[in-house]
Amino acid sequence: MKPLMTAFLLTAIVGCASPDLVTVADSALLDDSLPTTSAGDDASRTTVTPASGMAMAGCVWPTDANLVPGHCPNQPDPNPGGTGLWVDGWTPDNCFDPTRMGHLDADRDGVTDQCESELAYSFRPELVYSRDCNYDSGNARPAGDYVVAVRRKSGNRVRIAYLPAYFIDCGTSAYKIPAPGHSGDSEYIYMEVSYISSHWVLEGVKLSAHCGTASDACGWRSHSSLEWTDRRRGAPVVYVALAKHAHYPTRAICGRGMYGAESCSGRERLRYPISRNAYGSNIGSRGYKLIDCSRPRLSSSLATSSSQECYWTSRNFTGWQSPAYGSATPYSTVLTGLGF
Repeated sequence: MKPLMTAFLLTAIVGCASPDLVTVADSALLDDSLPTTSAGDDASRTTVTPASGMAMAGCVWPTDANLVPGHCPNQPDPNPGGTGLWVDGWTPDNCFDPTRMGHLDADRDGVTDQCESELAYSFRPELVYSRDCNYDSGNARPAGDYVVAVRRKSGNRVRIAYLPAYFIDCGTSAYKIPAPGHSGDSEYIYMEVSYISSHWVLEGVKLSAHCGTASDACGWRSHSSLEWTDRRRGAPVVYVALAKHAHYPTRAICGRGMYGAESCSGRERLRYPISRNAYGSNIGSRGYKLIDCSRPRLSSSLATSSSQECYWTSRNFTGWQSPAYGSATPYSTVLTGLGF
């Protein structure tokens, strides 16, 4: 399909979207990713000047590509020894204000769709967990829906919320006051990242850990208190407590949770399971929902109910369990508290 026709059709798709809900099927079409080129493609390349007028020396694409103005992918990290992450050429100049840049923004939140996907993928945390009643042996991980939300906060800072949407809270008798299990477990991992000197850096996190209870450990944690998957101030490590699934920044801090009764002794590891093209897991914005009430995105033997669970609609979260026994805080409430 020729570029002008592609742009016309994509404009038509976006223009016809409901202001309340853009379906996952529709959002999958809104992909402004660029094709890669090989050394043999030099004859068909051209140097492109972005619409914003930014200098893009050495940034070339095939002449028939569906260009993303101002974005130069597959370039080497200009500061490989620096902290944080080089995120495929995305900067505040080309990430924000997608209308001016001619980029796609299906959830109308002012952040380019592909930039949202790249940031969410690059900073996806590594979960350290134990197998318990919520372990999904078919998918070899804790049972959950694993979605994300991305939104600009202010200046060069971006909010990212990872919502694992665990199916089951297993409960425990290890605490001083027994904590019964229940259907659904609306935990979260919230981050803020900023752009500094060509890299996006993690400023800190807020992790769900018995929020609103006497043992609340949900406060803001600066980057200086975190562990890293690879590079400092890149993607963090998050420890998932046995049975109740509270999130902690280190194993030691977990061990002090719930008055010393919390356990993060597990050694299994999982990078938060989203793809680089995260359209299928991005829930969008409150005004333009990409995912709201739905079945789990991946099949699981632990999803025993045919009902839908919601992210934006205010409804108690029951983790696709039938019969449901108890429930968790609505994710809509969680998202409001996180600034979404």
